[in-house]
Amino acid sequence: MPLADAARLAYLYSYPLASMEITRRQNTIVPTDDGSVAVGKFLLQGAPVNRIARVPVVPDAAFRSVVRPNVDTLYTNTFFDVSAQPLVVTVPDMPGRFHLFQVMDMWMDVAAAPGTRTLPDEKGYRFAIVGPHWTGTVPAGVHRYDVATDVGWMLGRIELEDRSDLDAVHALQEQVTVELLDGSPPPPTVPDEDPVSLELRVPDVLHAMTAQEYWDFYLGCPSHDQPRPGDEELLADLARHGWTPSERFDVTALSCADRAVWQDAWERTKADVRRPVGDEIVNGWRIARSGLGTYGTDYELRAEVAFSLFAANLPQDAVYPSTSVDGSGAALNSTNEYLVHFAPDEIPPVDAFWSMTIYDQDGFLVPNRSRTYSVRGELVTPAADGSVDVLISSQDPGPDTNWLPAPEAAPFTLTLRLYLPDDRVLDGTWNPPAVTPIPPGGTP
Repeated sequence: MPLADAARLAYLYSYPLASMEITRRQNTIVPTDDGSVAVGKFLLQGAPVNRIARVPVVPDAAFRSVVRPNVDTLYTNTFFDVSAQPLVVTVPDMPGRFHLFQVMDMWMDVAAAPGTRTLPDEKGYRFAIVGPHWTGTVPAGVHRYDVATDVGWMLGRIELEDRSDLDAVHALQEQVTVELLDGSPPPPTVPDEDPVSLELRVPDVLHAMTAQEYWDFYLGCPSHDQPRPGDEELLADLARHGWTPSERFDVTALSCADRAVWQDAWERTKADVRRPVGDEIVNGWRIARSGLGTYGTDYELRAEVAFSLFAANLPQDAVYPSTSVDGSGAALNSTNEYLVHFAPDEIPPVDAFWSMTIYDQDGFLVPNRSRTYSVRGELVTPAADGSVDVLISSQDPGPDTNWLPAPEAAPFTLTLRLYLPDDRVLDGTWNPPAVTPIPPGGTP
């Protein structure tokens, strides 16, 4: 493998773990459970390692900590360290309510997805997150999920029907608990890392680093030397060029020519990860139906997801078609009005629910007086023939309209969220209809 290719692959390989580590530091810097830290213009909700962070609020247009925030669920999560013993998570009964407690290793691979899809008949359940070196057994009745790294993230989502549903979801969040397998409470710990980077999005923190700063940061990440099964061939190739995951890589000690190759590869990688995820474009919607959450040796896809779809679900749990164009390929802009028409046989086929959310061109929620950022499939008003029309406009069309408020004369993007999509979504039989512009004073 030529050095230029090896250097680029080393960055792509390591990028998701570095992204996870920045996210971990940002979310575990708080000193107590359900604590918060003032960061710039927002409050960071988090908890120490091995403790539960229950995010109580729905993002609004002022929320800027992550792009494309979800307004359909509330998060209940923990960054875990199971190097000494497993962590046991208890989930209450949630009849009829979609929930998912996604367990990821530090490489962002989904090790398990306990929730509505995988445990449909369980009225509450417990599961143990088990590290790669632990050899014991878990108690009867506790589901065991093994992860490839000692450290990782359990990201829980609980369906929120609307803002009037907040109290009910808060009560469920309070019943989600974690404890070490031996029953002892996890000791509160606060990382020593400098919290300055809290004010920046994860990619911004990474991309501000030089090549040497990046590799020094990577060496300080937990689990940096715990590769996944299947990584052996790549790591052997990289070792031939002097890079291993367990030793400091000194770019400054290389020859001028080799140092230039590694520095150039870092700049190319920062550009490459910005590529949109999902090769399939149908009716203007970009769709990723497979590969997310279980990346194998597709290091390029995994790095791209770390940049733009961080902590993506398995497609079986959710698929997120997105678009920034109408059916003709023209960029969406709220100087126009648009209609998304779902014919009776085009209603998104899901086993949980679906939603459509509007964002500005940077991926943040659009300010509007009604604080409406999405439409929900089970709450829309269908036409007499069973079809559903969603109107996207900066002007309020009045009652009895499925209205998605757009910004004033600005570009925007849309994301469909399909929770528990059925096989027609996953195999491409079903696709979202094109976004259609409405001529002034007319209908599409």
